Amino acid sequence: MEDLKGAPPGCAPFQATSAAGWDYRFSVKEPTPVTAGDKAVSYLITNLSAPEGKGNVESVIRTGGTLSSFLLAQGTGEPKSVPEAVARKQHERLLNARS
Repeated sequence: MEDLKGAPPGCAPFQATSAAGWDYRFSVKEPTPVTAGDKAVSYLITNLSAPEGKGNVESVIRTGGTLSSFLLAQGTGEPKSVPEAVARKQHERLLNARS
């Protein structure tokens, strides 16, 4: 988690190529982070060719040894991480499942 958390500030734009033949450049930035779970990180990944420059916000929340991942399209306005209430509820479910 520490490596993932420390990656967005220093992440330069990168290129990704698929087996299907598409080739795109992406950027990574930090939106407002999520605070739920034992540890959490969020990042905005944007295809530099995307219409209107919109991206997807990925949030990863650790509960013990389990990672929960949430992917949200940016939509309108500022990019937002998974809502805190949703992240907390998932964290609580995982804690209760261990009991």
